Amino acid sequence: MGCGLAVVGNLLLAAFMFNITEVVSGATLGGAFVAVMVITLTTGLLSNRGVTNHPPLEVLRAEG
Repeated sequence: MGCGLAVVGNLLLAAFMFNITEVVSGATLGGAFVAVMVITLTTGLLSNRGVTNHPPLEVLRAEG
């Protein structure tokens, strides 16, 4: 969603403020989308890897 809003905002800004035609590369957008997805998944998996080794009640008590 953020990637799509950034592209639309970029296109509108280029058209209405700078009066230029913006060229959007599909390969660049696809690469950025995949890179963000990989970074998000990796960060989530690494930050939660220790949680699965403990019972849920122990994890919840440790949070508070």
